[in-house]
Amino acid sequence: MKTYSLLPFEQYDEDGITPIGLDCDIIEAIAKDMGLEVEYVDTAWDGIFAGLDTDKYDCIISGVTITEERIAKYDFTQSYIQNYQCMVIMKDGKVTAKSPDELSGLKVGYQSETTSDIYVTDLIDKGSTVTPFEYEKILECFSDLKARRIDAVVCDSTVTYPFRKICSRIGDCY
Repeated sequence: MKTYSLLPFEQYDEDGITPIGLDCDIIEAIAKDMGLEVEYVDTAWDGIFAGLDTDKYDCIISGVTITEERIAKYDFTQSYIQNYQCMVIMKDGKVTAKSPDELSGLKVGYQSETTSDIYVTDLIDKGSTVTPFEYEKILECFSDLKARRIDAVVCDSTVTYPFRKICSRIGDCY
């Protein structure tokens, strides 16, 4: 039996047990074609490559940024989504930022060890006074945004879709 890693682009169905989403559909189709059974392994992002290195699972099925460092160590498929960083605020919130420059002085959440982490770190290095809030999972960012513990979330554009009823995307970072 092959095992695969469950990452933030996926979510659990209403039962809290069944993995659903585009990446789940893709790996299920691949496994069926290869005559394999899928076993999902829910994994924190910051340990995702370590799990692959130690054979905790056989592959990662999710949005992973392809970098030169990763290409040197891992094989990648062709990209199947186009993704970019964006910022998200509450639709009915007091925050009115319209660009990354307007995030100074705000509490900004993002998932650690991701391109969002790199983006926020670069903002700070360039003089922005954002207060960074690093999370293990992207869903924790949105929970804190909804609870008003942070002012904005920086994340992959494809992640924002399930939150569109309560959030507004305020700008594309890059």
